[in-house]
Amino acid sequence: MKNNGLIITLIVLIVLIIVMLSAFLVLCLNGTINFKGGFHLGSKPDTIIYEETYKLDEINLIDVKQKAGNVIFENANDDNIKIEVYGEEKSDAEVSLANNELKIEYKSEGKGGWFFGFGKEAGDVKIYIPASYEKNIKIRNDAGEVKVANVENADVEIDCDAGDVEINRVKNATIKCDAGNVEIKNLLNKCNINVDAGNLKIDNAQINENSSIKADSGNIQIKEINDIYIDAKVDMGNCKISNNNRSSDITLRIDCDMGNVDVN
Repeated sequence: MKNNGLIITLIVLIVLIIVMLSAFLVLCLNGTINFKGGFHLGSKPDTIIYEETYKLDEINLIDVKQKAGNVIFENANDDNIKIEVYGEEKSDAEVSLANNELKIEYKSEGKGGWFFGFGKEAGDVKIYIPASYEKNIKIRNDAGEVKVANVENADVEIDCDAGDVEINRVKNATIKCDAGNVEIKNLLNKCNINVDAGNLKIDNAQINENSSIKADSGNIQIKEINDIYIDAKVDMGNCKISNNNRSSDITLRIDCDMGNVDVN
């Protein structure tokens, strides 16, 4: 009798596991769950809960705090800064402008749905910004992607707990990413980048001030760099520096605990 009870219990557990795996597969196939740029559960809200346009000369700092959604900076077609916040309710986010500081705080973390809490995610924050913007951008994102277009005159500071960071063109970049990849197309002046778990790739780096890059677990790749001194240290991994000018007054320090370093 005891053996029969144990067999029935095991059968029930196996059936439950099969049902859960099947449901998980269905949700993956229909897009409810996806892994692009991180682990996403549910669909994103597509309703704009806040939309406003500001004059460029009104803003010295754009400060974005996001809970569990993407932060996207796109280039504007004019000289204004436009904000779009997506969500379920107006109370999901708070936007304010005071002392030339534009602050956007997304407070909602999304709402659970019908299947094990899978449902709506927190909405995205989209900012349309002129490439001529030359002030400061500060982004704090707990879980989600950060995408920044052309801000070649701006200082950008990003603190991301879980999610990828993509920047097209930036003057100065200060980035801290706990879990996710960091990719920069064009770096034009200096950087201070720290990646705990993830890869860093820079297509073109023109370093004009002393800078630093650190990766705890992940590869570092710089495809093209100007004529500076690269002080690289790798604990576990390979290090390849194609050109290195030890006489340069500018130093890029690279520290990699576990991973490869490749600088051309």
